[in-house]
Amino acid sequence: MKTCSKIGPEGIVDVCIERFNKIKHLESETSTLIYDITSTYFHSTKLPKAQLGYNRDDNSLPQINSGLVATKNKGLPVLFRTYEGNITDVRTIEQLIADVKRVDLSIDAIILDRGMASRNNLIKLAGDNLKIIGGIPLTSNEAKELVMHDISEENEIIRPSGLIYYEDLATSLFGIPGRAIICFNHSDLEINNDKEKITVKAHEENRKKSKASRWQMLAFYHEF
Repeated sequence: MKTCSKIGPEGIVDVCIERFNKIKHLESETSTLIYDITSTYFHSTKLPKAQLGYNRDDNSLPQINSGLVATKNKGLPVLFRTYEGNITDVRTIEQLIADVKRVDLSIDAIILDRGMASRNNLIKLAGDNLKIIGGIPLTSNEAKELVMHDISEENEIIRPSGLIYYEDLATSLFGIPGRAIICFNHSDLEINNDKEKITVKAHEENRKKSKASRWQMLAFYHEF
């Protein structure tokens, strides 16, 4: 316990990377990394890192945020790092870049949550030759322009949640070349499981709605 008490945040990351380098032979030569953040909540008032911030569960408790990097192929944990509870997800990407550079692994791409994909973060990742796969918030003018397309019903996927239309476009975002996957989850879908039939109530008046509002998700894949 005395040894553990002397390990600070950087020491924990050092131990994680050291351990991963010993098991990385279990992975393929290149790997896609997955990065995500979760929160742990506390009633204690004595933890410096426990702060009020964006609360995923709406419980109004102080929290500590933990970021985890794992390989997509085998699910091997690479490293984790804790952050003060008032540090937003988007502000952790610069530290993520510094951390993964220390990992002795050929990284094919990094998969990010939509809440981390700001303009500056995507540019930083691309500038460090790190490929990106992630959802993009429809808040920037560039992202809004990408979704201003006519809705095509040629590409469709049937999911348990409903019928999804999608467009796969070769494009660029914030000057970064790549592919944009634009998805729309049809709101007027009626599924009859007994007859295994799908009826789409598409009204002409709905077609006249704003195109941008019809698309619900934008994902971006950075290609070198």
